[in-house]
Amino acid sequence: DNSPKLCCKKAGQIGFSTMAIIKTIWLSLYKKIDIGYILPTVEMVQKFVGSKVNRLAQQHPVIQECMKDKDSITQKQIGESYVHYLGAQTERSAIMISLDMLVADEYNKAPQNILETYDSRLQHSTFGYKWIFSNPTIPDFGVDKFFDISDQKKLNVVHSCGNRFILDERCIDYLQEMYKCPMCHEEITDEERRMGEWYNKDDVKWSGKIEGDYEWSGWWIPLWLNPDVPASKIAEAKRTKSKEYFANFVCGDSYVSPN
Repeated sequence: DNSPKLCCKKAGQIGFSTMAIIKTIWLSLYKKIDIGYILPTVEMVQKFVGSKVNRLAQQHPVIQECMKDKDSITQKQIGESYVHYLGAQTERSAIMISLDMLVADEYNKAPQNILETYDSRLQHSTFGYKWIFSNPTIPDFGVDKFFDISDQKKLNVVHSCGNRFILDERCIDYLQEMYKCPMCHEEITDEERRMGEWYNKDDVKWSGKIEGDYEWSGWWIPLWLNPDVPASKIAEAKRTKSKEYFANFVCGDSYVSPN
């Protein structure tokens, strides 16, 4: 999905940041655009680039070759363009460079006013891409706001009984620790989860472009979409973690306080 406006409400540790690194390198190289990859703090930038971006480059000679001319913690030259890795701590860092694209990782953890300042860096660009993704926190805040106005794609599964349905929490049997069809109540196999397909809020199948009158392409990715994650792991998190943790980091959904 290379939509100019993209958001994702997601669970933790699903590989989305790794995907974003690869996609931004590709876009910078082949679309020749300058990208600002924004994380909440400078310290997070240092850890992120050191442990993820640099490690990825070390393991992939093609990516390493792309970065050979300028390669530092905060800036990678990709062909004729640059990917800047920036911390969203001060307004000063947000007004120093012009960009074609903003990628805001861990969006909900960053100062929202600084993120809004970064938007001004796109004004000169004919691209004006903005991608945001994060574990959500509270309703109508951060990534949740953008998902609400998006096409809201969710994974649908076709079960062996013939029914198609959204793979949501209704499909988890916490007592038997298994995934179950909400219609026939028989087990959903790992292969059926793996072969799921994306439909938007209007029940239109994802075709590679936004269908309908939506500016934002939105994705909801809870942890149980990963076919390698058994229902027992979800059930354990439900038993042992707080409701807030389970909602934000497992369901990939905003937590509504009982108060």
